[in-house]
Amino acid sequence: MIIFVRHGHTTYSEIYPDLTDEGIQSVNETAGKIKKIIENKNPKSVKVVCSPAPRAQGTADIIIKELNISTKRIDDPFLSAIQFNNQEQALSFHIKSAKNGNIL
Repeated sequence: MIIFVRHGHTTYSEIYPDLTDEGIQSVNETAGKIKKIIENKNPKSVKVVCSPAPRAQGTADIIIKELNISTKRIDDPFLSAIQFNNQEQALSFHIKSAKNGNIL
């Protein structure tokens, strides 16, 4: 299972965690939804991968904390500034990248 999450609302200050109060709240809500989706999954199988952007790292750290998992955040520069027109493009890209060993 792959779950994509866009970073929370940001001011683009580039200072970690680079999220507004509204952004933090929305990420917490999203993490709660993810927790319900993965509740029957092995916590050791959960990986959190993000770009090195502070807003993405802040978002990933909140999700890890809210899921109460012991995984470490994986910062992947390959994910920086990737833009897709739709979910199908994004999924196809990530599957191809994973097969090439670029994404865990």
